Amino acid sequence: MPEEVVLGFKELKGEYLVPIHWAMFNLSLHNWYDPGIEITAIARDKGVNLITPRLGQLVTTKKPVLFDEWWKEIK
Repeated sequence: MPEEVVLGFKELKGEYLVPIHWAMFNLSLHNWYDPGIEITAIARDKGVNLITPRLGQLVTTKKPVLFDEWWKEIK
């Protein structure tokens, strides 16, 4: 759940949070984009650096592309 992800991230003192295992398939009772919306709100509230790459996009922590709400273009 998004709340637990951010809590664990904060406890581990992470620098960048990259949520995984969401948005690729619509296999749940909720909309495929709901986890992205939820984790975005929680991360903003908790001051977490969130990286949300598009599916298949390469990411590096040396030059991270911080936050992109790409799912809003699709839903």
